[in-house]
Amino acid sequence: MALVDERYEWLWLYAATHPRTGRVFWLVLPRLDASCVQLFLDAFAKEHAPEGKRIVFVWDGAPAHRAATLKVPERISLIRLPAYTPELNQSERVWPLVKEGVANRAHESMDELEQKVCSRCQKISAAEVSARTNYHWWPEL
Repeated sequence: MALVDERYEWLWLYAATHPRTGRVFWLVLPRLDASCVQLFLDAFAKEHAPEGKRIVFVWDGAPAHRAATLKVPERISLIRLPAYTPELNQSERVWPLVKEGVANRAHESMDELEQKVCSRCQKISAAEVSARTNYHWWPEL
């Protein structure tokens, strides 16, 4: 049996990376669930998927990513990675860059932690992201 403290808060950082350019679309949300994944997809599509552009998302099979209620924007296609292959997931290689600036430190509040995470994300260069995510075997799209 798990005990749940209702006061406990979570901070989830969502990211979509472009491996070649190193550009990242970041979004901080309170949960990892279908409704927040939907918010992320919709916000990404609004900003980065104009008419005539096709976006391919490669992502893992997290339950929130597989939710039957997800309505994937029409200009976005999803490719799911095989189960238990975090080494193929580009985002897994970006998280250490974010954690580097905030891990193992005490934070007075979730607001302070969120501010530090956002500040850290702004400092991560496109070159750093590309170096970690532009796998030599990715096809040219």
